[in-house]
This record gives sequence, C-alpha cells and structure tokens, in this order.
Amino acid sequence: MFLSTPQVSGVDENRYELITRSEFRRKLMGILLLSISISILASFFLIIQFLAPDVDHTPTPKPSAPPTSTSTFTPTQTVTFTLTPTRTPTPTLLPTPTPTPPKGMVPIEGGGVLIGDRLLGAYEPPYPQHYETVDSFWINEFEVSNEEYQECVDEGVCSAPVITYTLRHPQYFSNPIFNNYPVIGVTYEQASTYCQEWIKGDLPTEIQWEKAARGIEGYTYPWGNSPVHVNANLAVPDKSNDVAECGKYKKDKSPYNVFDMAGNVSEWTRSWFVSYEGGYVSFDYSNEKIVVRGGNYSTSIYSNYPMTFFRRGVSIDVVSNKIGFRCVWQQPEYE
Repeated sequence: MFLSTPQVSGVDENRYELITRSEFRRKLMGILLLSISISILASFFLIIQFLAPDVDHTPTPKPSAPPTSTSTFTPTQTVTFTLTPTRTPTPTLLPTPTPTPPKGMVPIEGGGVLIGDRLLGAYEPPYPQHYETVDSFWINEFEVSNEEYQECVDEGVCSAPVITYTLRHPQYFSNPIFNNYPVIGVTYEQASTYCQEWIKGDLPTEIQWEKAARGIEGYTYPWGNSPVHVNANLAVPDKSNDVAECGKYKKDKSPYNVFDMAGNVSEWTRSWFVSYEGGYVSFDYSNEKIVVRGGNYSTSIYSNYPMTFFRRGVSIDVVSNKIGFRCVWQQPEYE
C-alpha cells in the first residue's frame, strides 16, 4: 500500500509557504545571534588575555631530597659473655719513696764498735773498754757551719748563738768571712733543735760519735794511733790559737772521712754523762751533764781530749766558744 502526499488547496498552499519562510527566518536569526554571541565571547577572552600580566608558567623545581647513604651491613662478631664470680680486687701497693739523708753527710755502717779505753786507768771515765753495737746511720762530714746555722735562724726555727765571737774575732757569727767556720756558742738545747727540727735528725749519741771517729780499727786518734799535733787544729805551745775553717786540717779525718773530730771545736752529743757498766767508779749525771767529745783549738795533743774515746761531762746549761756540734740521721723504718 503506498502512502500519498496530502493534498492542499491553493489557499492552504500559500499559507504553508508563509509558515515555512517565517520559521526559516526565525532559525536564521537564531543562528546569527549564536554566531554573534560566540564572536563577542571570543573577543572578550582575547581582550582579557591581552590585558593580563605576563606570568612565568615555568614550574618551580622542587628541592631534591638529600641522598640517603646506603648503609652496608657489616656482620659483627658474636660476643659470648661468661659469668664469673665477683672477686675483690687486690689494691696495688705503691713503692714507698726512699728518703735521702741531708746534704753533707757520710754513711757509717752499723755493727760492733770498740768503746772506751783500758790504758788511761780504772778511775777515768772511758774505763772499762768494751764493745757496743750500733745501727747504720749518717753523720755530718764537717761540724755545722755558721752559714748552715744562720739559715735555720733566718727561717725562725733556731735562735741565734749566745756567743757570737772568738778570741781573735769580735764579730764571728755574723761576718760572712766566717760562713764556712763551725758555729760555736750554742747551748745543748739550741744544738738539739737544729738537728731535730731543721734537718729531721738528732745529735749523735756518744757511741755513734766514737764509732764515726775511730772506725772498726779502734784508733786512738781519727788518723791512727800516733799523737801528731799538726794533724789537727789543736793548741800550739807559746801561740794563741783560734777556731779554723771546717775541714782545713785534711789529716784530722776518721776512717769514714769525717773531719775535725780531734781538734778545732769540741762537740755536743745527746748522751747523759753516766759511768760505763763495770767501772771502778760509778756516777750518774743524768739530767745534769751531757757528754762532750773531741778536742778543740785550746787543747794539746798530749792531753786526753783529742783521743777518740775520751769523754767528759759538761753542764747542760754551759755555753762555750769552744763547743760546736754535728748531727746524725738514720733511715726511717717502715712496716
């Protein structure tokens, strides 16, 4: 069956044509308006693009992260811990420093020593002759000098000598010319203070003094058994003698190289004047008299004073310009 085109009349045909043209114009106007709108929008965007400031659109580089170190795994040794019982550590004992003797001292070996004499007579203080034993010690090579004693006075440990002059020298102790001469005119207490407080020693006992003077040979004089007056600073007949420089008389030297033990000046010890055991005469001057040893410049070689074993007692309060001293020092003992 075929479809047929509707038939219209002449009036209707004219009307239809009018409608079609009107619709065409309407559509054409719509297209024209759309085109104009698009043109206006395009122009508007172009104007905005032209008026806008230049902007750098280059992307900002992001900071790169610091390179991370690549750690290399190193295998470590496996440590095995073994538990052991706790033990109290033994303290390390430091060696005790060995003290040294004061300057100017010589060593005296310990042991037996011949003491006293049997020839002077049974009623003399050195009788009877016998043996004693002493420990090792050190003793001044020379008698304590003015200069050495002055140092002790300057430091306020010692007091000045009571007598500061000699027979020939009115200014003796304070005169630098006599610095190396033996100090004299000091009491027993002053001598003891110097030895104990200044050099940390002591005055010698009379046994120590005799050991240093006569040696193991048991000499009558420091140099031997013959009385030679020129060997020491002793009194010379018809001549006024005086104190001499320490060590000037080179032959007045004991077997231990201790000088001036026969002459120059006599010397304080720290022993009380007490009789030896077994003697015919018994006496005890403890706390009254101190033993003084050695001769001096006013004694003769033919007297008993220069003999190494001769002893005499002097009051503890005596001050003499013929008496000096020397000190001893012993090694401290440690437990």
